[in-house]
Amino acid sequence: MGNGSGSVWIVIGAILMVTSWLLRRGHTRRIALLRRNPLAEAKASIRASEATPEAEWVRREVRLHDLVRENEARLNSRIAVLQELISEADRASARIEQLLAETGLPSGADAEDRRPASDSRRGDREAA
Repeated sequence: MGNGSGSVWIVIGAILMVTSWLLRRGHTRRIALLRRNPLAEAKASIRASEATPEAEWVRREVRLHDLVRENEARLNSRIAVLQELISEADRASARIEQLLAETGLPSGADAEDRRPASDSRRGDREAA
């Protein structure tokens, strides 16, 4: 074995060392990727982003928007109920006036003016 064959063995040894290092590195990367838990990483990322003051403002803004929407819905429901009650009262009032007109009895302010004298005396006694 001459001088040139020793350097060949050194080059071959270096190539083997680099090759084994590259294979080992690729293998450890594959193992790290297999052990990775993307769900846990995503949860950690979400927790970190939710901990910021900006996220707190966004949560409060969303909550405020929800409260406004709920209150608007409640008010709209109450308005609808009141409108229905008013229309029922109007219908009842119209029906009463119609019945009074059919019977010939006075209605509204005319009824107070035409109240019998005994009724007015009773009111005087109650006031005293």
